[in-house]
Amino acid sequence: MTWNVRRMRHARRDLVSLRSYSAKRALLRYTAAMSLPVSHWLEKAAEAKTIAAGLHDPAARRTMLEIALRYEKLARHTALAAGQKEHSESDGPPGG
Repeated sequence: MTWNVRRMRHARRDLVSLRSYSAKRALLRYTAAMSLPVSHWLEKAAEAKTIAAGLHDPAARRTMLEIALRYEKLARHTALAAGQKEHSESDGPPGG
């Protein structure tokens, strides 16, 4: 086996482990975000809207409003996740 082939195999292996690491970190960030209360995300959205109201640059204002919308979306997803968790816990064990 030539040096270049071995080098390519190692690079491919490293890329796969990097993708796996990135996926794990993304999952941890998502889990952490979903563990915060809905009120947290709604407060962040309100704060972003307040900041946007004080901005004079239309592009900056639009960006802050987009951030506010994303916080509101996080609040909805958090509420849905909490509702599904509560629903599944109230169902009790299967066959019971």
